[in-house]
Amino acid sequence: MATNLAQDDKNGVIQIVAGATHTAGTPIKTGTALFGVPQASVASGALSAIAVIGCYDLPKTGGVEAFAVGARVYWSGSVANSTATGDYIGVCTKAALIGATTVEVRINGEVGQFIPPASIEYAKHVAKSLATLNDGTAVIAAAEIVGGLAQCTPTASRAKATATAAAIIAALPGAVTGTSCQFSIANLSAAGDTITVTAGASVTLVGLATVASATSGTWTVLVTGATTVSMIRN
Repeated sequence: MATNLAQDDKNGVIQIVAGATHTAGTPIKTGTALFGVPQASVASGALSAIAVIGCYDLPKTGGVEAFAVGARVYWSGSVANSTATGDYIGVCTKAALIGATTVEVRINGEVGQFIPPASIEYAKHVAKSLATLNDGTAVIAAAEIVGGLAQCTPTASRAKATATAAAIIAALPGAVTGTSCQFSIANLSAAGDTITVTAGASVTLVGLATVASATSGTWTVLVTGATTVSMIRN
């Protein structure tokens, strides 16, 4: 067993010496990379318990912007925003209307750090959504792909293109090369009509692209570069 463990942060809380006055619940950035929420108010120089992981209501400017679940959240120094102003700190875990003055954020602890969607912690806070796809040739939107689950009842065999790689990457919170998610389509046709997935711009499809009637198909959606995505049939 290691004898040099300095802090056990399994609960997402660490102890640091406050470099300024800390106010309970008011987010702070320490140095160039550490972001967290003080658990108690302490004076400068005192030991402070800082939550670096967890879901917290952070202030935002009411009347300016809304947040959707899964949206990237940035910190300007005093308020959260979704416009890449300041430091990337986490993802929205509860939708916030334009008029709201707070937004619930799953903080990452380290500025710019991304917790991959496949991780257990991320999965606890980002709900999957079921989309009903158009009975036609409409593109499968990035939000529908990232949402994870879709169903369609085609009245004839359909070919449906995915969103572009750029759109899919933008819809994945904090996406970097190697980020992945799962996407499934259920074909509810009882008349033998198929759904064939085709690739949007800069998307590569790997494996069988057709989903037979009364079956489902699942793909691993993998970011393979700054502007490219592969969808690999499971």
